[in-house]
Amino acid sequence: MKHSLLALFIAAIALPAMAQDPEVKSFTVGNFDEPTAEEAREGDGSWWERAPFQWYSVYSGNQIFYTADQLAPLAEAPSKITEVAFKYGDDGAFCVLEADLNLLIENTSAGQFYKNPDTQQYEWYTYDPTAPSSALKYQVELYYMEDQEIHFVLDRPLEYAGENLVITLWSQRTSDEEVNSSVTLTYAVKTNAYTNMSYGDDYDSFQACYDSGVQADAQAPRKLVPVVKFYYTEGTDAIASVAADTAAPARLYNLQGVEVDPDNAPAGIYIRRQGSTATKISIR
Repeated sequence: MKHSLLALFIAAIALPAMAQDPEVKSFTVGNFDEPTAEEAREGDGSWWERAPFQWYSVYSGNQIFYTADQLAPLAEAPSKITEVAFKYGDDGAFCVLEADLNLLIENTSAGQFYKNPDTQQYEWYTYDPTAPSSALKYQVELYYMEDQEIHFVLDRPLEYAGENLVITLWSQRTSDEEVNSSVTLTYAVKTNAYTNMSYGDDYDSFQACYDSGVQADAQAPRKLVPVVKFYYTEGTDAIASVAADTAAPARLYNLQGVEVDPDNAPAGIYIRRQGSTATKISIR
């Protein structure tokens, strides 16, 4: 019995030394490295078709569904998404662009946008403000840009659940120069459902539009998704995750993603996050 315990103890000590960082893999939806003419959405007469960000506007926002079929490489083994990158092109814009960018990514069973029969407007997907996220202060000189990546590193990996993904993005242009949208483009691929809904305006933020629920006819969803590259690792560390969650402090957020003091929170619905676990709670 003593020999067995000693063997287990030695193995437990040796394991951390043998552990290696998981291999980071990637795959793309659409031709990311060399987008084709079919994938370049240059205009179609409407600036709002450029997703995920509309540089024409001071504020922009976008929600995109990627289907389980498009995400098949993630389902080959337990996988965690660690980074997301989009691809842009330019055909002659002349300015230095600066913007604050934000991204949230979630698993979902939903796969497209639907019209509310009462309002006859398409509705935004209700996103989780505590989902894995990334924020960038983005700057690019459009004088010289040919193909530009916008690369988001998530604040924590998203464990892929084998279903669809929804990505919520929003931006605020912080430079004074207006970008001529007729010469900037996003590479995108066509879909069979309404999988991409955009917003752009110079007066109201995406959050204000999202909170109001209003969706202008010109901003109704499109049957396309931006070309994207997902970076991911395979395998799971469920035991480590449970331990980390147990040790992590619990934090409380309202439905707008603003952290609140649990001891002074007014009555309402909140998101409670501890480690990588998020639950919706009601305070009365």
